[in-house]
Parts: sequence; structure tokens; C-alpha cells
Amino acid sequence: MEDQLITFETAELAKVNGFDELTPNLYVVDTDVRTAKANNNGRTNSNYIERKDYKVYSRPTQSLLQKWLRETHNIDVVIAPERYTDGVNYLVQAQKWDLTTDHESNPNFVIKGSYWFNDNGEYPTYETALEKGLIEALKLNKIKGNKTYRHTNNPLEKKLHDNFIKEHINDIEMICVDSDDGMKPNRYLTDDEKRVAISTIQWLGSPVGQSFLEQNGFKLS
Repeated sequence: MEDQLITFETAELAKVNGFDELTPNLYVVDTDVRTAKANNNGRTNSNYIERKDYKVYSRPTQSLLQKWLRETHNIDVVIAPERYTDGVNYLVQAQKWDLTTDHESNPNFVIKGSYWFNDNGEYPTYETALEKGLIEALKLNKIKGNKTYRHTNNPLEKKLHDNFIKEHINDIEMICVDSDDGMKPNRYLTDDEKRVAISTIQWLGSPVGQSFLEQNGFKLS
């Protein structure tokens, strides 16, 4: 039995999130033609020089990526069986922990996670559920705007920044990127691109941003 390799969609997200481990397999996109290949050069994502028409994505196994998320980003992906008399379905959950603790009862016990993904979609196989969990876990990896130092003196900027991340970080690509089928973005944003989008939302809470909104008939409360 072999551990299943991740799909191209997951490999794209993993690269955007900084996955740079050496893997035996990879995806190569050459002039819009995608090919799954063996990694005979022994290189990681960061070792390839990309061109507009040529990109390389490391392709780890599901379990390796699951471990990387857990150890690098404090994100757990958990698959649970739901058994019936005629078979079994699998549920998926992902959580990014912010390591908040209860100092009064046990300062070493983490009591909450910062972001949740919970899906009762009842996937037919463990691997299908795990792939879904990995994709959503990669989307949970929290990205902040570029000027969070302004939050102390401008609560409205912080409010817009935090609420946008909380409510829209999982669909930020569908907001910012074209989608041919209306279901999946044509590409995923890099961390820097996400920071620019979040910073733009935050800017609307600044004095200059509020003035811009008022000039266009909007006023933030």
C-alpha cells in the first residue's frame, strides 16, 4: 500500500504557503501543459527558476503535507469515520491553533484555535476527505496585512483588517482572481498578493480611506 500523492490544486496552495520540502514527485506546467513527473533533479520549490510559461510544484504525499502543516503552522487536519450498516463515510476538520492558554487552570493547555474548518460532507474514502482537509487547512494559514502596527492607534483599521480575514480569507481568490467556471479561481494568490488585498481593506478604515469612501457616498460607522 502506498501513501497517496496530493492533487495539483493542493500542490499550488502548498507552494503559495511556503512548502519547500524535497519530494520524489512534482508537477511541471510548461506552456499551459501540466505533467506529473518524478523529481530526478533533487530540487525543492525554491530551487526552480520560474518563467511566465514554466512553473514547478513539489508534490508530496498527503501524510507528509499533513505533518508539515501540523509542525510548521500549528494546523491539524483530522479525519473521522462515520460508520453505517452498509458502509462508512468520512468527515473532515481542520484547525489552526493560536496557542491561547488558560493561565488560571493550566498554563500549558491550549484552549482554543484561531480558525476552524468543519465539513460534514461525508466523503466516501479517507483519502478524499484528507485531500479536502489539506486544501482547506492551507487556506486557513493566516496572512496579515502589511501595516498592522497602525492598529493600536486606529481601531477601525484593525476592525476591517481582522473581520476581512475572518470572513473572507477562504474565498479571497474568488474575490480577486478570475474564475472560468465560477467555482474555482484560475490561480491562487501568493502571500504577498494576499497581504496587498488585506492592506487595501484596512486602508479604508484610515482617515484617507474614510475620506475616499465619503467622497463616493459611503460612510463607515
